[in-house]
Amino acid sequence: MRARAQRTCLLAIKHVNAGLREPALHLFRMAVASDPDYGYAWADLGACLMELERYDEAYETLERATRMLPDDGLTWLHRGRVAFKLGRSAEALGYFEQARRLGHPKAQEWIEYCRSAPGASSDKRPWWRRLTGR
Repeated sequence: MRARAQRTCLLAIKHVNAGLREPALHLFRMAVASDPDYGYAWADLGACLMELERYDEAYETLERATRMLPDDGLTWLHRGRVAFKLGRSAEALGYFEQARRLGHPKAQEWIEYCRSAPGASSDKRPWWRRLTGR
């Protein structure tokens, strides 16, 4: 099962690199279905959902992935990016800090971005809504 999931993920990544995100999404879902215990399949599925701007689904998927891969900085970074897109700045900052502790090279950049974003606060609404009052 694991070998099949790994091969499916590699094929999906080729699709992502070719700009074919919807077919890649289908392949990542197949990988997860063939081996539900393969954390990297969940992480890749979450990253693909994030790229497709399906943030709610990506959030849940990456939450599972970080439980399965607690030492993977990239997965924590992606979880932070999704939380940030959902307007959860304080939560995102915690995920970025975890990615930094794990040595991810882009984590500090995201921490600074998160701290400097317009309207960064504990308010859970996206920053553009906090600015416009909507």
